[in-house]
Amino acid sequence: PASSAAPLLRCAHFAAGRVQATNMTVQVDAPLPSDIEVAGSGCIDARELRRILSVDPGRAEIRFGEKGQAAVETPELCSQINYSDSADFPVVTSGDPTVGFDLTIKSLCDALDRVLPTASTDESRYNLNVVAVEFGPDSVGPCGPAEEIRFVATDGARIHVATVGGAALYGTPSARPLLLPRVLCEVVRRRLDVRADAIVQVRECAADSAGA
Repeated sequence: PASSAAPLLRCAHFAAGRVQATNMTVQVDAPLPSDIEVAGSGCIDARELRRILSVDPGRAEIRFGEKGQAAVETPELCSQINYSDSADFPVVTSGDPTVGFDLTIKSLCDALDRVLPTASTDESRYNLNVVAVEFGPDSVGPCGPAEEIRFVATDGARIHVATVGGAALYGTPSARPLLLPRVLCEVVRRRLDVRADAIVQVRECAADSAGA
């Protein structure tokens, strides 16, 4: 998030060739192409790091030192930046995927375009701040066969439903719908290029012991 009372939520978490960020509603976990000399990890203020890298874009090295200081080195400069311990970084989801689906980018974008206008934006009605994905009664898995799935969103006054075919199902979907946070759907829709010929994998992971 742009601002937060919790400093760690302003950070990007770097570890084992991956980078993570979260606002406790949406968590992004992406591979980070890198050459790892010595394994290290830490949480760095994302906007401060971006400010440093914008001065000298290109390849950068991050070295986590002692006493909460990391060195960010580029061909033109070397900066020092504070970092926090990885153990303090909040984890929204953990565990193995339990259920989900694979869908083409175009089909996913079309479905979100049809239902997002009616997803509630009233934060006090958190149960409506989602897009529900409903699976057919004969759904089976893993990853097959091709099935119809339904995307549903409502604000309590209107409801939009988009039925999409050709989804490959993962796991054994039940009668309980898969709930995708509205803000997650909005971020995904903004970032996906509908012209791309690719498959999107959507998975629900088991919650951690804290029930996140």
